[in-house]
Amino acid sequence: MSVKFANNAHSTLASSLSTSATSITVASGHGARFPSLSGSEFFYATLIDTSNNLEIVKVTARSTDVLTATRAQESTSARAFASGDRIELRVTAQGLVDLAVPAADTIVNSMIATDAVNADSIVANAVTASELNISGNGTSGQSVVSDGDGSFSYSSISTNTTGVALLEYIDTAARFTDISTFGVTSGDRITMPFNTVFDPYNVIGTTGSNVFQVNSSCAYHVSLYVMKHTIGHHKIYLYNTTNNKFAPRPVAALTSGESFQAPLVSYNVTQGYNANACDIYYLETGVDYAVKMTNDGNQVFGVSNSILYGNYAVNGVTSHNTVMRACITKLAGV
Repeated sequence: MSVKFANNAHSTLASSLSTSATSITVASGHGARFPSLSGSEFFYATLIDTSNNLEIVKVTARSTDVLTATRAQESTSARAFASGDRIELRVTAQGLVDLAVPAADTIVNSMIATDAVNADSIVANAVTASELNISGNGTSGQSVVSDGDGSFSYSSISTNTTGVALLEYIDTAARFTDISTFGVTSGDRITMPFNTVFDPYNVIGTTGSNVFQVNSSCAYHVSLYVMKHTIGHHKIYLYNTTNNKFAPRPVAALTSGESFQAPLVSYNVTQGYNANACDIYYLETGVDYAVKMTNDGNQVFGVSNSILYGNYAVNGVTSHNTVMRACITKLAGV
């Protein structure tokens, strides 16, 4: 709605007016002194009799010299008026209130001073979906985006942002850990367990005792770390246990049928050693991934082969605690 004003608009009644009449006829030719109205536009007028009794009316239409009005506005009472009584467009309290509430599509950039509107200026829930011409209420966490044609719609916020998750296995018993901890007594491949998950950026989805999933299908930098006190030549890598294949690198020629592994870090040691294998992988949602260690050659992991995990000493203090860690970094925009 939009309230209208005109300077010094006044006239007299061309005929008497009862208390219930809603059509007011002013003196011939005087209708043009009052604002032209269309749609939901209106103006307030004041009727005055010879004894200065007043009534405020809300005029919602004008046809030449005939005004269509809603009677008894702003705490005034409907009264009978005689022909010749006055009618004037005056500034009223409600008129000023209505003026402060702009009609739809009436504010343009040139009308708003820089920094004229801030958070303190906007009443809670003053602007809702209907004012922005958006259908529905959307869902929690969605944002409003332009459709490029002057309209808007709800859209889910992109989760394609970077983040880091940490999966760890820590044996705090101050001892070496042999492969029986991993649920096997011998074999050529060990799946490393996790007993701690740190995921402040919601990178990791479902996790188990020795597998994890990711929340987005994209490229990840994966760092695999193990402290090992053993004799042997071994490798550590990321494995797709859902499809029984090595986790793939993100190359253009990659297809769903690829089953090769990314480059691995291998080592041959006769004393305590810290290994940290890093690479870029393409990880997919709905797939279980595990950190595995394998032998290189004919050697089989087993208790009798002294396949032990844990550092021999830290800063000169003997400590056999076992630490295994997978640091998974989501690469945004990849």
